[in-house]
Amino acid sequence: MDTDIKIRRARVGDVRQIVSLINSFAEKGEMLYRSQSQILQQIRNYFVAASLSPDNHRSVNSPIGAADFPAEADESAAQIHACGSLDITWNDLAELRSLAVSPDVQGNGLGTQVVEALMDDAAELGLKHVFALTYKPHFFERLGFKIIDKQLLPHKVWSICIDCLKFPVCDEVAMQIEIEDWVRNRVPHEAK
Repeated sequence: MDTDIKIRRARVGDVRQIVSLINSFAEKGEMLYRSQSQILQQIRNYFVAASLSPDNHRSVNSPIGAADFPAEADESAAQIHACGSLDITWNDLAELRSLAVSPDVQGNGLGTQVVEALMDDAAELGLKHVFALTYKPHFFERLGFKIIDKQLLPHKVWSICIDCLKFPVCDEVAMQIEIEDWVRNRVPHEAK
């Protein structure tokens, strides 16, 4: 795995790779398809694990404290290895969506690092709860999420489900974590 992979907010230049990564899992029925337009409209909600060629070394700190990343980087040179988004659904609730890690780097902690960035963002925004609908409950359980009854989620959550091939028979597992629990139990990735 490339040791120069950094977690950062997504940029407009990342959109095509994000769409490609997400849709590679959607083709297998593991997540919803996303169009380029949908990702562009929500680009501020996304974090990515990205690497650049070794020639780009000048770094700056991101505004929310994510890892250093070259400021003058040519976006077309960035390789996106993982992504995820945080979509606010109510004044105290957000959904962790579109978490995808390229198969060639799975098992290296990038999914965990993207979730950590999204959860830190949720805490900074003052949210109280984050949920995910997933086929990988064990991954989220390791991060402190608990399985919940889907019926406990607000109806607004289900508006995107109409785009799912499995609608109306959802077989994803609903999981949720309280931000307070996340902050209290968080062990920064670097300390693991």
